[in-house]
Amino acid sequence: MLEFKDPFKIYLFKHSQEVKLSIRINNRVVDTYKLDQMAFEQLLSACQDGNGAEVRSNGISWWAQHKHRGRSTDYVRLSAWYAGASREYRTDRYIIDNLCAEYLRQKQNPMPWDQSAENSDE
Repeated sequence: MLEFKDPFKIYLFKHSQEVKLSIRINNRVVDTYKLDQMAFEQLLSACQDGNGAEVRSNGISWWAQHKHRGRSTDYVRLSAWYAGASREYRTDRYIIDNLCAEYLRQKQNPMPWDQSAENSDE
């Protein structure tokens, strides 16, 4: 079995302006969400903000915040609320920085799944 090792994995679907975000729980369990591209960009921005921000997309309310004031650690909090339940995620700041870099890479370059979406319109 292929284990999931990355803390986050994303796929930016430029054609539909959606991002598929997978968050690793452990090597065999992953939570996956679809967000509108604009909402995902707002979420990434909120991850850099010490005040945090709420972002809504596809029926899920997200809260993201960079936590560092008065703490010995530097981390990011991500929370997802939907259907009366909540998932709380904590990750190191550098992992979010890597996620931002991966998002920009996908946004600025053609991806294999972009081409398959374009071909499905023909």
